Amino acid sequence: MILDLLVNDYTSTLLKYRNFDSYTESVLLNNQLYFSSPKNFNDPIDCKIEIRYDLGSFESVYSKHLDFLIFSKPYLSLTERKNEATIMANRIMKNINNIELRKKLNEDIFNKIDNTIGICSFSSIIDSILLWSHYSNSHRGFCLKINYQVLYNELENLFEKSKIISYLIKKVNYVDKYLELNPYTTDDVLLQIQLFTTKMKCWEYENEYRILIPELVNSKINFSENIFDSIYLGANISSPDFNRVQKILKKRKNKLPLYLANINRGKIIFEQLKY
Repeated sequence: MILDLLVNDYTSTLLKYRNFDSYTESVLLNNQLYFSSPKNFNDPIDCKIEIRYDLGSFESVYSKHLDFLIFSKPYLSLTERKNEATIMANRIMKNINNIELRKKLNEDIFNKIDNTIGICSFSSIIDSILLWSHYSNSHRGFCLKINYQVLYNELENLFEKSKIISYLIKKVNYVDKYLELNPYTTDDVLLQIQLFTTKMKCWEYENEYRILIPELVNSKINFSENIFDSIYLGANISSPDFNRVQKILKKRKNKLPLYLANINRGKIIFEQLKY
């Protein structure tokens, strides 16, 4: 992947909505973020924009696939990459009008993405009734405010120490109609941005930001205690979870500001609590 060549997007507010579950204590005490495979997302076409390899000539297909193999199979020799690129180009040109083959080629790409890219999703909106409903168990969960600068610095540190091979923080772009990508007229960097950070307009209410990390799928990273700035509890939190979260927070070395949501005349208002 070429993620290390891309520019990170900045936001002053980065929020992670969560449910209370068996991982809650570990998340809050170990300052964890989880990087999921796209196949676990609730949007079935997320990271699945069709790439129209059939629009190219033999030379353009060969060149594009040769470049792709540098990142997808870096262990191959130049001769092996050329052989594989030739096979792919011949396969595509032989079946250029075969819709089923085109579908199969894209499925192969989507499967590779599902198994090689870990994504952690965030929002920048704290007072959305829909977000609390959809991503925090109908207002029964909680939301963590992330310190962007700490997050960025620690990701950089992991990258410099080769703990991760690259990373990208990017805002999701929302479009009115489903895209098809022409890899022969779209720059490789732009193609990757579009592939991983494009969603349909109906998801725009999320105002989503993403961290993408190659080769870290369905895995967690423990950050420092300064990664979280504060924690917000949903308006419908249960008494057991309310008591549980306070007990967990008291175990932390640094004290997180704690807020409780209340819904008043259709708006979410937060009250800071002492614990």
